[in-house]
Amino acid sequence: LLEENPQLTAIITTNHLTAAGSIKALTQQGYRVPEDLSVIAIGFGEFANGITPSLTALEWSSYEVSYQATLMMTDMLRQKQLPAQQILVPPKLVIRESTKEVI
Repeated sequence: LLEENPQLTAIITTNHLTAAGSIKALTQQGYRVPEDLSVIAIGFGEFANGITPSLTALEWSSYEVSYQATLMMTDMLRQKQLPAQQILVPPKLVIRESTKEVI
């Protein structure tokens, strides 16, 4: 990825495991996170502080997602025919050590 795109300044991953692997691979190639490249994950934040450097992430509350899913499931159990529905739980950007502050 970096050979094809040397101007790259950040990597955004779809989960924390991929982000941790990206940080490890970057470090092994001599890059510094966040000084050379920032790494951001999208997902739940339970593991973000266990990664070094701690991981900046776009996070959803696992409690809120589970709560909304439980409400939907209990509604389905009470009624046989329900219209399709979608509940959006807004994410929150949690800035930690894996991104560089841009001034």
